[in-house]
Amino acid sequence: MAGFNPQNVWEGAANDRISERIVANIFELPIVVADISDQNPNVMLELGLRLSSKKPTIVIANDDCTIPFDIKDFHAIFYPPDMNMLRMEVFFEKLQKLLQEKFRLHQKKEYQSFLSGVVVDVISPSHRQMSIEDAVLKQLNEISIRLNAMEKHAGTIVDRPQPTGTRLISSSRTKHYFTIPGDDDAVAKAFLDLDGVVSVELLERRGSVSSFAVVIGKKSPVEIDSVKVEMDRLCFKLGGTAGIVPKAS
Repeated sequence: MAGFNPQNVWEGAANDRISERIVANIFELPIVVADISDQNPNVMLELGLRLSSKKPTIVIANDDCTIPFDIKDFHAIFYPPDMNMLRMEVFFEKLQKLLQEKFRLHQKKEYQSFLSGVVVDVISPSHRQMSIEDAVLKQLNEISIRLNAMEKHAGTIVDRPQPTGTRLISSSRTKHYFTIPGDDDAVAKAFLDLDGVVSVELLERRGSVSSFAVVIGKKSPVEIDSVKVEMDRLCFKLGGTAGIVPKAS
């Protein structure tokens, strides 16, 4: 018809999965005709995908169909619900003319799509073969990257022993451990500004994360707990971790 060979979007042998085949054809076929008479959800989704490609698209429907609001201003052509022969001939003439005209304009890069004024980044589906060895290595690499990211975020070194979060250093003082990213001097000053903190010691710095030992100089357990709560809040605010610090070898 009109110099084109009709093809259903689910046809093709390149992929055994019908859903992937449909999506690939929606984006790759030079021109698509969508019948929205029944407003089938699958058809409406497929039409939306096609419109995002900004390639030539024709919408058809029977005379009884109400065009949905979102595409109401999209030019559609209608055919008679009873498939009257004479009226269908008129419809096919319109369809043939529209197919040729839209394809011609697209070839000349003059076609104005429904979303021509909207920026839509679309990556056309593609098919790539990968050996099982490459697939496993790829997954292992991704797992390694995620573990490294978690390790950096927590500020811990997984293969080293770690001290407990709190250590009694005298009858009136307790030492608490934190790992916090950022400027060391600014972090130390923030802790020293808390009432009850008597000293801050930088234990180790690895990349953007530093380990600190903070000493509370309070006798009462209630007072110590109160200061500890404030320190934990400060640690959380600064994006750090309380109670786990890498131990220098």
